Amino acid sequence: MGIEQNITLNEGQSYTLSVSVGGEHNVYQWYKDAAEITGAQSNTLEITDALLEDAGVYTCQITNTLATELILQSRQITLTITNLPLSITSPNGGEIWQIGSSHDISWMTTRYRS
Repeated sequence: MGIEQNITLNEGQSYTLSVSVGGEHNVYQWYKDAAEITGAQSNTLEITDALLEDAGVYTCQITNTLATELILQSRQITLTITNLPLSITSPNGGEIWQIGSSHDISWMTTRYRS
């Protein structure tokens, strides 16, 4: 059910995976790389402050307490996490340095928030 998705997040970003199924009495279970995610039993799965290890293939299995023979499986959601962007703050260009001299380099990273 649903459509296959490829989602790319920057490290530190947040995102909510979701599946939509009509009806009542549905029971949801999320999986990452075919392993059950303990406690992930909602139609949404919140990825908060994404880490590189959050990358993987996510699926959700939906069963129903009344229609016990019915098992629905979501299409794969492939989550890719990229490293934080890096911005050099110093040197900033135009410096004239002597050969063999040493200088500090400073930088900053930008954490994304949804």
